[in-house]
Amino acid sequence: MTMTTTTATTKSHQRRFFLPCSGFIWALLSLTSACGNEIVGTSSETQRTSGDSQADARSAADSLPLAEARDIFCPKGTSFLSSHRLCANDKEAIGPFPRSMMDKCEAAGGGTEACNGARWDAAFAKAVRGTTACPPGSALSDLYGECVAGADAFGPFPKGTVESCRKNGGGPACETMRISVSFLPKASGYVGSRPYLKLVRAGGNTYNGLAALRLELRDAKSRVVDTLTTVSGQNWAQSFRRASKSQSGSMEPAPEALWRIRYPNAGTNGIEWAGSAGNYGATFGPGFGPTFTEIVTQDGFATARTGIAFHLDANRATSPGTAGCIGFANMTDLRRFVGWFGQASTAPRTIVVDWGLSTLPGRFSLSDLANFGLDSDYVPVRERLKAYETE
Repeated sequence: MTMTTTTATTKSHQRRFFLPCSGFIWALLSLTSACGNEIVGTSSETQRTSGDSQADARSAADSLPLAEARDIFCPKGTSFLSSHRLCANDKEAIGPFPRSMMDKCEAAGGGTEACNGARWDAAFAKAVRGTTACPPGSALSDLYGECVAGADAFGPFPKGTVESCRKNGGGPACETMRISVSFLPKASGYVGSRPYLKLVRAGGNTYNGLAALRLELRDAKSRVVDTLTTVSGQNWAQSFRRASKSQSGSMEPAPEALWRIRYPNAGTNGIEWAGSAGNYGATFGPGFGPTFTEIVTQDGFATARTGIAFHLDANRATSPGTAGCIGFANMTDLRRFVGWFGQASTAPRTIVVDWGLSTLPGRFSLSDLANFGLDSDYVPVRERLKAYETE
């Protein structure tokens, strides 16, 4: 699908649509200057490349926790304005926008052609857009994890979504704020009442040739709240397999499966500590660091792998990677991960490891394990490590 910008041309090759400085638009924009606010239709299709996403002020209280600023794709020359969830600069905000916003634009005197355009005056766009999680006229889709109206999703979109759109043949439209849902990846079909974790390939490698893996904290409606870059396995064994095909001692990444926190009430809501809770100076031994959060596969995903856990890649400098665990590159990332487990009522219990191998169900309902106590076979971490293949 290719999307171009409708252009109204004059001898200057660009027509600027000026809005009246009275009535609706005066109230809408709370203008502080004379006439001159405008909506601009660009004169040609612009090739857009990824720009650095810079966080602005946090969104208003009614905004929902979608992707963070650093994960958002914005066209070159713009950055992510988190307060209004727009890709914008001082002058312009990037569209296209939902029909509801275009109707408000036309009601303000912007003109059909300009209101259908892909670039609006930044102040005007913010006034029409507001600070809700989704643009007016769209709603968050559980199926796609994006703001959807009809057959289209409206951004800004996470970089991973843009890349999936490109791979699916979406073309230049993938770098705009409107993408046909036919080019979007479907969100996890998780049905539950608490946050969960999802691990996917981020594309490319991180240190020592290890594949970059994106660990997502998602809320109960599959919306991305936070992300961390992680690793799993050894650099010479980066084969991503389904649970039944992953062999013990392979040193490969944790296999694709539905997993759960094994001991969610141990330590700090599943974060087990080598020392006292919050003591980042203690360690479980070389390669492990101060915490250990073990996971086991859910029913239906039998695997030969044991001892899989989240922990710091503590000996990264001399022996980078893990034997299959999900490793954090530094203490800063580990602390953020621990923060996800701060409240018992919202600490994740479920982990979706998705390597794109099509072994996961389209939609699934899982127990939130909210009252899940210590398993009857509970054994302290150090004793478990002696028995495991020390992954």
